[in-house]
Amino acid sequence: MFHRSALTTLVVCATATLLHTSPARAAEKNTAMTAPDFTLPLLTTNTSGESDNAPVSLSSYRGKVVYLDFWASWCAPCRVSLPALDTLYKDYQSQGFEVVAVNLDETTDEATAFLNDIPVSYTQLFDNGGVASTYQVRGMPTAYLIDRNGHLHSQHVGFNSNDLPQLRREIETLLANTTSNETPALTTPNQPDGPQ
Repeated sequence: MFHRSALTTLVVCATATLLHTSPARAAEKNTAMTAPDFTLPLLTTNTSGESDNAPVSLSSYRGKVVYLDFWASWCAPCRVSLPALDTLYKDYQSQGFEVVAVNLDETTDEATAFLNDIPVSYTQLFDNGGVASTYQVRGMPTAYLIDRNGHLHSQHVGFNSNDLPQLRREIETLLANTTSNETPALTTPNQPDGPQ
């Protein structure tokens, strides 16, 4: 849904108009905020090669720790981040961890071609609406870590494989916390692996 010029415009507008209740601001300010819900079609193909486009809602993951990742096929760091997230997903899935990725390409064909080259086992959705705008995506990739109660915990802009140990600690802390409504934010700017 986004290309580079549209993303640049979004970044400029989002930076100029961040509201105190935005997901980005909540993660930065350590403010308890429920992650905005959305329903998007799956970005997968069935065994006959046809997209099933079954809708998936973020709220269906309530009770799990979710890493909500916004990505695009033209994003160079995404070639590194998607496989790294797949490893995290496989390592923590049995403990209640999910990765939900939202693709921002203009067409599903671009995303599907990317995923054919770099397959992953976690949920892939296609943003056919304004979910990226709702979350005020500021760069590629942008992700939010969401606790079991559906509250935003932290925001991660860009990707740097050196940040994976810290991300693992955050995930493990949230997985261990089954009852708290606390949402400590551990947001730090990431330096991406490769050009964006």
